[in-house]
Amino acid sequence: MLIGILSMFMIAASYFITQVIYAKVLGIEFYMSMHSLMILAVMAISADNKYITYDSWEQSGKILEFQGNLHMRMAFSWKRST
Repeated sequence: MLIGILSMFMIAASYFITQVIYAKVLGIEFYMSMHSLMILAVMAISADNKYITYDSWEQSGKILEFQGNLHMRMAFSWKRST
């Protein structure tokens, strides 16, 4: 749960940093409400990816050959979730 909360916070924080770069550095003044809605789309995709990765991590814990080897377990989870 902590990973999910932190990742959503990082997405929200990066949105505001991007807006500063977008408006102040690049000088682009055009802004619509669709720009604000994109943060919801990014959070939804990110939440789905985290759920799939967590689920594959939990499944890899039940495989006997990965017991005690976190590197192989993470590699298996990564390949399975992508």
